[in-house]
Amino acid sequence: MNRSTKRLTKFAELGPGWFYGEGIAIPVPVLELAKTIDAFAEELGLHERDAFPSTDGAVEVTIYDGDDNWQFIVEPDMRICWVFLPGPGRKAIDGDYLSLEQTKELMRTIGKDTP
Repeated sequence: MNRSTKRLTKFAELGPGWFYGEGIAIPVPVLELAKTIDAFAEELGLHERDAFPSTDGAVEVTIYDGDDNWQFIVEPDMRICWVFLPGPGRKAIDGDYLSLEQTKELMRTIGKDTP
């Protein structure tokens, strides 16, 4: 099981105040959508991943592609935003909100093209 998959499973155990007295429990629908994104990354062979909770109830799934990082953040309102953090010498991109299908389309480009 990938590190991100293990961490996403553990996030279900985070209760109120999980981060030094701050932070809300991760809503189940947010967690499930993040797990869907993580599972799709696995299907695509994108094995270098991690996941991070946010104190506001968001969950980030990060995919590492060499020096590049792709962050897919499921916000508490179930919107998915993305950020591309490239290696040295290139500019970061804060993307627009995407549907799950649009997120999957973008994920299919990882390792092939950059935005």
